[in-house]
Amino acid sequence: MTEFRHTSPRTKIRRIASVGAVLLALGSVVLGGAPAYAADPGIPGLTDSAKLTTPIVASGALTTSTRKSAGVGQLVELVVWPPQEVLSQLKVGDAVKTAPVGFAYTRADGSFDLKVSDETFVDRYAEPSGLVSYEIRSTVGGVPSSYSFVGVTSVAAKSAQLAARTSGREPNVENVTYPATGISLAPIPDISGKADTESIPSSGLHEVDRSTEVPKACNSTLVTNYGPQWVRVGEAYGVTGGKVKFTYTSGATSSLGVGVSISGNNGTFSLSGTSTGASTVTQSYADRTTGAYYNTKFNYGKYLVTCVADTSVSTYYTAKFTSYAGGTSVSVPGAAPTATFCINHANGDTTIDYSSAYEFATGVSIASTIGVNLSSKTGFNTKTSLKFTWTAPRKLCGSADYEGGSPKRLVAKT
Repeated sequence: MTEFRHTSPRTKIRRIASVGAVLLALGSVVLGGAPAYAADPGIPGLTDSAKLTTPIVASGALTTSTRKSAGVGQLVELVVWPPQEVLSQLKVGDAVKTAPVGFAYTRADGSFDLKVSDETFVDRYAEPSGLVSYEIRSTVGGVPSSYSFVGVTSVAAKSAQLAARTSGREPNVENVTYPATGISLAPIPDISGKADTESIPSSGLHEVDRSTEVPKACNSTLVTNYGPQWVRVGEAYGVTGGKVKFTYTSGATSSLGVGVSISGNNGTFSLSGTSTGASTVTQSYADRTTGAYYNTKFNYGKYLVTCVADTSVSTYYTAKFTSYAGGTSVSVPGAAPTATFCINHANGDTTIDYSSAYEFATGVSIASTIGVNLSSKTGFNTKTSLKFTWTAPRKLCGSADYEGGSPKRLVAKT
């Protein structure tokens, strides 16, 4: 494991004499130049979401550590992370070219709606699949909050999604809910697991004059390479007379869990959303007649995020996917899940290559490195499939729906 030694005082909020100088140093670097937004107080170069007529990308509520409303007037920022092609080239110590693409101020109940006004700019950060990794950031009472999610980025990608749904086939639907709603954006717990932000600054209690407000700026740096981690990308339950084969093709996408921590130390991370990753190698797993978890490896890294807000600097760490590593393994799960949506099959084949998927809460086995396992989710599409071969009459049962809908988990039965 490669580590970059960060010499700044650990996890402390630091007052700075010249915020302007730090803003200049921390200005976000973007791919292909800055977006052409009208200037507005809050974040340089962006327009307050309340003034935009573009679709909502994400909505939720900003809270304190005890889930109370953070109040009105808190700044919430929407950021895009670079695609896998860029992340995979980073070395320890390299800056990460994230870009702010939207912001909003919270309402009295702490709720917010985030929008972007130039989706063609966001397209520059999209994966070939049309997916993008977003992060929502805020700082309340000097303590940062962060939540990551996978979104559909462009007009073209959303049109493809709409066409897919109309035809009954939904590529990438396993990773995307557009817009992302119901997000609870809470302070990142400190080492003891308790982040005290009950003392809300005055800007969180009433509307404020933003004409003199100091904008927010953040930068990110890869500080540790955690290396390959086993990730569960599929599961199936076969029976005698009904074998199953799982294929994870090059380009197959998965939603991979993201962890956040104030200190960055092992044992201090907590789950905070997902980012998108894709296989760059086709993995074909052997036929099975029993239950199986299908695993492959993705590289993970630890990033230091440093943000300036008003007259203070806050830092936190995020553990997230960097690139695809490869490899295969099969592990044996416990008892098959309850699956009551059953369809009879005669001899022949059944291939599941479209449908939403089941999220494994601990699908990324990284607890030995950061203290907690992260989630994983891979749906069925033209690049990820389960093929059942029936040598005797059998049933195929879904846990949430029939095989032609969104079965989530699939179990073959006699």
